[in-house]
Amino acid sequence: MNAPVPNTKAELLQNTVEHVDITAYDARPVIDAMRKMSFSSRDTARAADILNMAIEDKACS
Repeated sequence: MNAPVPNTKAELLQNTVEHVDITAYDARPVIDAMRKMSFSSRDTARAADILNMAIEDKACS
């Protein structure tokens, strides 16, 4: 059996959150592949579509 993993707040906060540089690579193929996956993945792909529509719409604020 696996040993239990402690999840106290202090232990979780020991690791620094690192952000992804979205300009470092082309994520479009990954997002497109997510369309065929489970609910949350499809939602992510749909959110990317909505963001792209907003960016292309000059009247969108």
